[in-house]
Amino acid sequence: MRKLASTDYLTQLLSRREWINQASRYINLANRNNSLFAILMLDLDNFKIINDNYGHLVGDEVLVSFGKTIKTVNRSSDISGRFGGEEFIILLPDTSEKQAIQFTERLHQHTRTLNIKSGKNTITLTTSIGISINIPDEPADLDTLISYADKALY
Repeated sequence: MRKLASTDYLTQLLSRREWINQASRYINLANRNNSLFAILMLDLDNFKIINDNYGHLVGDEVLVSFGKTIKTVNRSSDISGRFGGEEFIILLPDTSEKQAIQFTERLHQHTRTLNIKSGKNTITLTTSIGISINIPDEPADLDTLISYADKALY
């Protein structure tokens, strides 16, 4: 029951609530240990168009495929979740800005190779990603870091 409550049923990533719980615990520890980490906000580009043109079942298939892609690119220590709709969030422990950018490049590359079939059509995906970095000398709280990543996304 706990796994069902903490996991997004489509993507099998953490639910928003569980992601916030795990990220909060990690951030408290990271700030105590002066650890660098990154938070990424991700948004699937043109997702509304996919839903409108192909239907919500295909949209769900896109979300499932993207969730699997995130799991493929993630390290075992990364904390990934579905934030809502077509938005996702990832905490990258012990990650510098340069390493976070390298992670996003790998994720972009994997995402571009996804091909979701819908009848005779093939749907390809792209994602926009915003990054915020927690600097040990200037630690920020979770809401602030999410806000920074969200602003960087747009």
